[in-house]
Amino acid sequence: MSGVPDKDGVERPGSDVLRRSEILEDLLTQAFERIGRGEHVDIPQLCREHPQLAVSVAEALGRASDLPRMHRDAARIDAALGTVLGDRYRLEERVGAGAMGVVYRALDTQLGRHVAIKLLRPELVVGAKMDVRLAREGEVLASIRHSGVVTVYDRGEAADGRSYIVMELLQGCSVSRLLRSETEEGQPAVPAKRLAAFRRVLGGDVELADSDVRQVTAWIATAAAGLHAAHAVGVVHRDVKPSN
Repeated sequence: MSGVPDKDGVERPGSDVLRRSEILEDLLTQAFERIGRGEHVDIPQLCREHPQLAVSVAEALGRASDLPRMHRDAARIDAALGTVLGDRYRLEERVGAGAMGVVYRALDTQLGRHVAIKLLRPELVVGAKMDVRLAREGEVLASIRHSGVVTVYDRGEAADGRSYIVMELLQGCSVSRLLRSETEEGQPAVPAKRLAAFRRVLGGDVELADSDVRQVTAWIATAAAGLHAAHAVGVVHRDVKPSN
């Protein structure tokens, strides 16, 4: 199917073509995330459910051999810092990077508060409309109302045409960092020391349970409640892990 005419007689991509494009985007997103972490991408394994797309994925990744170096360089020197988006949001610090975008700590000059901004990064656009995907991500997040899900404030388009979404800026750390804090001289920490390690990483004044098991269980329950809120509106996270 090459396309389906709409009510104006303009031919639009058929549903099978759109579905293929979405699957390809998903596969490339997964691949770029692994590349960003310095991991090897096993294309046959990645495309095991869609082997017909393996060649397309391989061709796209063939253009991305410099991504790890680009990630490292960008973390040191980021030309976007100091940029003001939408005549309002001034990018102050690069705080993270994902498959589609870079996350910045920014100042909302109108309200005088700090926010997190996810800005599409052009080097990851490989023949797919990632800006549409990022905009869809913002819409999905904005539709979820839960304390365990980040709040979306705004979205827009930068002067160079890249999409961005503006979210609340959260303080804290990832679970993967907490897990690393549990060890002492390479050996697993005993429960009491594990709680002390959590406090050291999160801040000495943070309130924690009286048991490491109860504390970890509470964190898992909080994360699960947030995921349930997403599931309730038909959204599946697809990448739940300690670093996220």
